[in-house]
Amino acid sequence: MNTFLYIILAIIGTIFGSFFTLAVYRIPRKENIIYVRSHCTSCNHRLEFWDLIPVLSYIFLGGKCRYCKEPIKPIYICLELLSGVVFVLVALAMNITVTSTLIDFITYAYTTLIVSVLCITMGIGKNINVSVILFGMLIRTIYLVFVDNANFEEFFFETSVFLIIALIAYLIISKFVFKNEELEEKYSHAFGTIIFVGFLIYLFGIEITTIVMALGIIFGIISKYFFKTDKKYIMYMSLISIFVLVLISNDVIYSYILK
Repeated sequence: MNTFLYIILAIIGTIFGSFFTLAVYRIPRKENIIYVRSHCTSCNHRLEFWDLIPVLSYIFLGGKCRYCKEPIKPIYICLELLSGVVFVLVALAMNITVTSTLIDFITYAYTTLIVSVLCITMGIGKNINVSVILFGMLIRTIYLVFVDNANFEEFFFETSVFLIIALIAYLIISKFVFKNEELEEKYSHAFGTIIFVGFLIYLFGIEITTIVMALGIIFGIISKYFFKTDKKYIMYMSLISIFVLVLISNDVIYSYILK
């Protein structure tokens, strides 16, 4: 029965992953991610149900659009597979079984929603969407208030202090130091980065967030100067955060980290 449960969770994960790919494509372009039907990004042909089956459609179509035969970016199937794997790994880390309690499944649902926010942020990269991060903060707040209220004050205080200091510094620098209109994109990127780091502090606390940021920057530098890729450190920070989230989903590991 547990094997069947994990298969179901993996399928749900790939469905979420399919939504992530849609969100990653549309959010930077300010397109609606709910009401507009899915369509090919090359020929704009509306996609049918059998074109949208996570993982399987990509495989059976040979990685190409059914209608215009243009290649489909591999990142789509990668996000779907990653999401399916992470959904199962979180369940295993939390020891979710068919006999788990309701509160266990609520905690699992919360964790997978946070994973969803991180996956979308990872896919979008440097063009951080603040509304996505704020949604993640809302989910985190609901969880801390109604489920894990013993830690709410600590996480809320650390996050608030960071955001207040960082945003004041941001406003001062943007007003008195950088006055060139061409730097507007850097302004928005810096603001988005501040909100994202605040979100990580809200999730993990300052200590773990510092490690995640350091590793993200290191991987970003390695990627840029050794492999000549243009992957931004936000992507690596998001990926590392997903890995950390899976780890601390296990009570034993979480207790050990807190020591």
